[in-house]
Amino acid sequence: MKKKYAFDCLVSALVVMLGATAQADLLAISSSNGHLWTRDHSNLGPDVSEANFGGGIAIRAALNSLGELAVGRSDFANADVRPITSVSSDCCGATFGGPANSMTAVGVAENEHFALGMNDGSIFVRDRTNLGATAPGVSGDGTIFNTQINAIARLSNGHLVIANNNGEVFVRDKNDITQVAPGASADGINFGVPITSLAVTANDDVVIALSGGVIDTRPWFNIAASHGDINFAISGSAYAAVRSDGNVLLGFGNGQVFVRNPLNLGPDVDDASFGFAITALAVDKNDNSIIGDTLGQVFVRDANNLGQTPAGFSGDGINFGESILSLNVVPEPSTALLLAFGVSLIGFLRRIR
Repeated sequence: MKKKYAFDCLVSALVVMLGATAQADLLAISSSNGHLWTRDHSNLGPDVSEANFGGGIAIRAALNSLGELAVGRSDFANADVRPITSVSSDCCGATFGGPANSMTAVGVAENEHFALGMNDGSIFVRDRTNLGATAPGVSGDGTIFNTQINAIARLSNGHLVIANNNGEVFVRDKNDITQVAPGASADGINFGVPITSLAVTANDDVVIALSGGVIDTRPWFNIAASHGDINFAISGSAYAAVRSDGNVLLGFGNGQVFVRNPLNLGPDVDDASFGFAITALAVDKNDNSIIGDTLGQVFVRDANNLGQTPAGFSGDGINFGESILSLNVVPEPSTALLLAFGVSLIGFLRRIR
């Protein structure tokens, strides 16, 4: 009996180890020319799923914690919701304008609903089960923030940070986007230069990336104050993504990528050059960097060395042939299920021994 129990424990421990060491994450990649792909980020070659919206259509997407992608399009500002595991399947769609309207930013709002930004400066906060309806409990849907929306981010308290092409930043109430978020002492600061990306740290500091290479980190509750900034003086758009270790990944128009401390932006933690303008960034659960560029290349680089692909990964630098507009990564579902099964099995065996 003791031998059987020992064997069972060994088997269940092996299952846990398999689950804990599995590296596969699902990566959703969208392009400037109508494509949305899902790939295993540890093997970028084979498709998991693909959708083609037609040539010349810019596709941007944001992922909620339920594995749902809000997919925004440049034609007629169409949007729908798709599971990251099968992006060819759509639901809950809506259209937000005529031929001149374009969706230019997509974000996740409170309760896993979605915030959709337009080229006319309007923001819609919509129900994830029906993008034709305002998210429950939200007012101010359709508020215009002066000019084209370029970035939307969510704070841990659910309030929204919105940035536009004028260089303005707004911190707005999750329940009423016409109002400044409760607890915020400043709203509507104007940098005068287009903001091209926003990222939020674990402490809710807002990392603001501006066209021309300026990076500025500010507390959400007083966006008029700065923790510190740096001017890389690199033309073109700049992008930011936050790592779990507190550092921030930064990408620029000359192909340079840096890892820096958002509260001390001067010293390098790491850096590498990719040759073409960076157009999208993401970070996986292990702080590996996922980098997309204007040529259509996607790179996955080691958390401790931007110059190297993580051990066991393949397909780094694969070229999709179309400028990459968004990268969304989520742990592959079977990894979590396998880990949970192993833990449950050990618990069961302990109860019956």
